[in-house]
Amino acid sequence: MKRDLLHLGLAAASLLVLVVALRQERGSTEAGAPTPPSESIAVPLTLKAVPQGAPLLFTVDLEAPHAAALRELLFSPERELAGVGRLQDVCGYDPSAGVQALTIAALKPAPAEPRALNASQGPAFAVVAAGEFDQQKLADCIERLLRTKGGSAERQRSGSMTLIRDRRGSEAEFALLDQGLVLVSAHEHLRLMLQALDGHAPNAGDDVTHHSLRAALGGRAPLLGTLAFPSGWLGQILEDEDVERSPLASLRGAALRLDFDSGVRLDGFLRCERAADVAPLQSFLNDLRGKLGPPLRQQGLGDLDRFELVAQGQDLRLRWKLDQKTLAELVQRLNQPLATPPPRALPAAPRPALLPPEETIPAKPSP
Repeated sequence: MKRDLLHLGLAAASLLVLVVALRQERGSTEAGAPTPPSESIAVPLTLKAVPQGAPLLFTVDLEAPHAAALRELLFSPERELAGVGRLQDVCGYDPSAGVQALTIAALKPAPAEPRALNASQGPAFAVVAAGEFDQQKLADCIERLLRTKGGSAERQRSGSMTLIRDRRGSEAEFALLDQGLVLVSAHEHLRLMLQALDGHAPNAGDDVTHHSLRAALGGRAPLLGTLAFPSGWLGQILEDEDVERSPLASLRGAALRLDFDSGVRLDGFLRCERAADVAPLQSFLNDLRGKLGPPLRQQGLGDLDRFELVAQGQDLRLRWKLDQKTLAELVQRLNQPLATPPPRALPAAPRPALLPPEETIPAKPSP
């Protein structure tokens, strides 16, 4: 059962990335926009605020080429936050317009967080935003959001930053720095983030594994994601030593990038411990693909299965691209209800066994 859930989780994660990509159709194209510098200033700054050892990192560069679709997806002015409403209505303005870059990270449990040792609690997350913010207005906005959610905001000034926490309700704390950074996480994690940013602890920007994965993706993109797998990760998740024989157990890293030039393009890879591990992993994923392909085609979503898998050293590269026309058709199909699968035919009732014909007992001859 746990293995089935893992496979479904991998498929769901892939579809989540595709949903982000498909929203490009609703965003504006930027074919004539000038190309900005090959490196962002804001993205590396956000990585410095994430403690080293975070297994999962996503960076969003909203000043990268063709990033308008991603901004529309994340920060549409008409978007309503659950239980809050539109930022414009709550705060009197929309602070998301000033966001230039985001880093979202899954963190290891903090040393002073014993309950995090319980796997059921799940990972802790951190968000770092860089941009042009009016710190006073942003602090007022955060306080209003907390009160709207039933919280009680407490604000204090400490050096070059403003700290805001909720005295009841949410565990999230906010650090608004004068240098244009906003840090959000739980209390203990926020402390570690500030230490990393000040250079008193290693940060994700110096992480060898994530740096290697990001470098292999190449160049600047609106969305980059990297995931590091420690040795034995699969057995720890499923609590089953037998799963170490699975091709998935050889994974040591994964990475993806999304580009929105003339359609949508996804480029990613899965990195194995050894080059010899790539072929079994490719065979496993092709089998999984064979199982998911027919249901997708039945729903008119066969274009989601148009990706390539190519072995390259220790990596299994994945490439997926759709042009604007095909993308528009796919988005239109996704906006429609899914077809109800045909009911399974009931097995035929077993035919009753034929009874032997009645025997006729001849009459006993009379003497």
